[in-house]
Amino acid sequence: MKLSLVFPLVLLFAVPAVHAQTNPIFGALQSVQSAITQTKKLLPQTPESNAAGDAQQSMTENEKQAQEDSARISAADQAQYQAQTQRRQAASKQASDQADAEALAVENASIRRDAERQQQAVAQAKAMPPLCPGLDANKLGVGGFFVACKNKGATEPQMLARLGALPMMQQALYTDIIQDIYDNNITDIKKGNAIAEYDIRCTAQNNCKRIAW
Repeated sequence: MKLSLVFPLVLLFAVPAVHAQTNPIFGALQSVQSAITQTKKLLPQTPESNAAGDAQQSMTENEKQAQEDSARISAADQAQYQAQTQRRQAASKQASDQADAEALAVENASIRRDAERQQQAVAQAKAMPPLCPGLDANKLGVGGFFVACKNKGATEPQMLARLGALPMMQQALYTDIIQDIYDNNITDIKKGNAIAEYDIRCTAQNNCKRIAW
């Protein structure tokens, strides 16, 4: 019989017999392995195993310490950042407050100068002699009075100089009326009153336009 035909038969029929023969050997090997394992459990740990455990514990403690150090550093960095932010905000507020104070000081100084100039203008206007004595503004009307005074020889600068004793709004209104009368060389009292009525009305409506009279 050729080997090539016998070998499959051996695999099919001889293996159970071989397995039956080797079972006692396998059992013995397992018994020996079990005994070795039990012996290792009973034996005290060697210095090498203790060293390995100590190394593992030391590594764990180092990691814990590193985490704690990292947390402390993070907290310190956060506190430092907050302190720096607060210092920058305080410096910015101080600079802003200083700028506001300087602007307020400049504004107050300007107001004081304007008030002083107004007081000087009022004093000068009151010190001037009457420009057109004998004329009654109540009878002539505002515009008619300025025209009649102009007809008497009063100049525009002379009239404007005497407005300093009046409140600012009246000064602005009368300045417009006087300028319109002199710019258009008005000599008619009625036309002067018409100019005054127009300037008063457009000033109240805030839509004044320079027109030819």
